[in-house]
Amino acid sequence: MAIRGRHVGVVVVALIVAAVCIRLGLWQLHRLHGRQQINAILAVRGAEPARDIEGSDPASLPYAHVIATGTYDPAHEVILSGRSLNGAPGNHVLTPLVIEDGTAVLVDRGWVPLEVDTPPVIGDAAAPSGTVHIEGIALSPDASSDPAPSPAASITTRIDLGISGLPYDVMPVYVLLGTQRPTQALPVPAPPPTPDEGPHFSYMLQWFAFATIALVGGAVLLRRDPRTPAE
Repeated sequence: MAIRGRHVGVVVVALIVAAVCIRLGLWQLHRLHGRQQINAILAVRGAEPARDIEGSDPASLPYAHVIATGTYDPAHEVILSGRSLNGAPGNHVLTPLVIEDGTAVLVDRGWVPLEVDTPPVIGDAAAPSGTVHIEGIALSPDASSDPAPSPAASITTRIDLGISGLPYDVMPVYVLLGTQRPTQALPVPAPPPTPDEGPHFSYMLQWFAFATIALVGGAVLLRRDPRTPAE
């Protein structure tokens, strides 16, 4: 019975480890498919001419090249902290752009040095007054299981469009700024998303390899156990 119990334990552990590894491998496969879908959308919408964000169907906006005209509202600016540029630490500046129909779109105006961490931003990186024309890529807000930041927070670690207390409606996408008139040296626009599948394929292979190792290793332990009855 002791021998049998020992063998059962090895089998159970090997199966549990293999199952967990397979589940993680399938999760990486799912993420790979998601990236491939995004890449396909980027390819299609990257070939389309830029569209005016005003009057566009919000459902068709993610990953589309868009243009917009309006005025920045620096009073409701937010600092997106913990963003680097070519290895240099810093932050991004998120500023609502109020367009002609009275709605607003949140614009990621780009990178500023780390010491620029209090909105509204002043100096060279301050939002220009008057009418501005922007072009960029419309993106969906960051997905996260973490609680949403405080509605009154002026510093955040992720882009969340659920900011309350604004005197206008906010579009369900934000714009990653590409170009702007009038131009500014700061903030430095962030690079657009590129068709990159990331490390998901290699991670998937690793998890499936770990599952195989667990099963093969369990079988080897059983065969080399000196207490295994001879056949």
